[in-house]
Formats: sequence, structure tokens, C-alpha cells
Amino acid sequence: MGQNRSFLLGELIGEKVVITKTASLQLSGLKGTIIDETMNTFVIEAKNGRKRIPKKGNVFFFPSSGLAVKGSQLLIRPEERTKKLGRKTW
Repeated sequence: MGQNRSFLLGELIGEKVVITKTASLQLSGLKGTIIDETMNTFVIEAKNGRKRIPKKGNVFFFPSSGLAVKGSQLLIRPEERTKKLGRKTW
């Protein structure tokens, strides 16, 4: 299992994240720590408070892994991610 794949299979809560591509000017470049995750959103603790960010339509960069991921690839319940992504052939 590659480092990128194993990163995506793990827990994302507590990870630092930067929004690198988005349609929203307000979200562009937003940095913070993921404090909660649902099937469709991340809750990020940023300098100016907590923000609920939709996964769809955004690209998230995880500095700890050097990985940029399209939010649409993460549209799954966190507890189901390991099962579903673990079966995919990369």
C-alpha cells in the first residue's frame, strides 16, 4: 500500500489542511485543522473560527503527506472510507 493511499485510509481529523482550489474566493487559501468530518463536509478550525467546508468542488492540500486531493474523491462517510478505498485498485 502506497503512502498516499494509506494516508487517505486513515483518520483525517486532526490533520492540517489548506484549500488550494475552490470556486469561492472566501475559501481560497484557507488554512486550518480538520476538527470534524461528515460525508459531505469538513469542519476546519481556522484563525478566524470554525468553518464548515463542502468537500465537493474544492481541492484540499495536506502538508503532512504532501498530498492534494479533490474533495469529490472524499465524498464518503469517514467510517466507510477505509472499506471503500481499501478495495479500489490504485
